[in-house]
Amino acid sequence: FKNYDSNLQILNDHDQKIADFKVNIADSPRKRSYGLMNLDYMPPNHAMLFEFEQEKIISMWMKNTKISLDMIFFDQNFKINYI
Repeated sequence: FKNYDSNLQILNDHDQKIADFKVNIADSPRKRSYGLMNLDYMPPNHAMLFEFEQEKIISMWMKNTKISLDMIFFDQNFKINYI
């Protein structure tokens, strides 16, 4: 997990930290396509952040994803739209 070198903090409406993650940013079509395939384990408080150039409705393909996932969708202002 050496590529998980960015930090993501989730704040509530009062700017209090409620979660903190080490993230790997999937910011290219290739990285987004591969995603979390073939991982047998994800350490606690680690995540993959899928970054897109424009805001749009997306669908996620879960091929060869062996671990359970929670998904959080953010808008262009980094406000949570959906969990």
